[in-house]
Amino acid sequence: MLHSAFERAVKERLIPRNPTDDCIAPKVQKVEMKTLRPEHLKAYLDAADARGVLPMFYLELVSGLRKGELVALLWDDLDIQNRTISVSKQYIKNPSGKLTLSRPKTETSVRRVSIPQEAVDLLIQEHEKHPDNPYLFPSSTTGEMYYPDSVVKLHEKILKDAGLEHIRFHDLRHPNVKPETKISRLKINLYLAVLVIFYCPQYFVVPRYDKVLLKGAIFLQSEIAPTY
Repeated sequence: MLHSAFERAVKERLIPRNPTDDCIAPKVQKVEMKTLRPEHLKAYLDAADARGVLPMFYLELVSGLRKGELVALLWDDLDIQNRTISVSKQYIKNPSGKLTLSRPKTETSVRRVSIPQEAVDLLIQEHEKHPDNPYLFPSSTTGEMYYPDSVVKLHEKILKDAGLEHIRFHDLRHPNVKPETKISRLKINLYLAVLVIFYCPQYFVVPRYDKVLLKGAIFLQSEIAPTY
């Protein structure tokens, strides 16, 4: 941005040369992305269940919502019949540090997310605990919405309770985001099918996978199960 500003000043003959031309930008250190391993899912979800927040974190794992989108969900955003969640808003911090309700990050982020029937059932059970509250996940302390950072702290406590290594809350999204090709979408579906069959069947159900997909999952079992 600074380079572009000086470049504009050069073009308008305000300065003779761009003083940032000789600058060497420091290398950006990339944070290594970690994902929750399939064999750790049961421990993670059991720990979430013990803290009374299983519906929230189950939904996060199967939907890949951003933390601000997750806490902004209302009961009305759930379509029980079609098994979808409507994502049209998020809570973010404004420059003064206060939470404000806004549209999602990009226009393409306004979307309907399909979720398995098991997630729908958990959300219905959650709503029955506070039927008059409009929020899908109201705080057990205040009755209002969770702060996004509070959800991150809950995630860290769940990891600690389950005896798992640290994983950023944001990285829980990655098995679900940007499926840009049919092949990558198929890989995600196969991945979820394997979870269903092997690791925590009490939490995951098969949402109408076809025979080819299930055969692929069974093949993956024979390939990966011995390594765990």
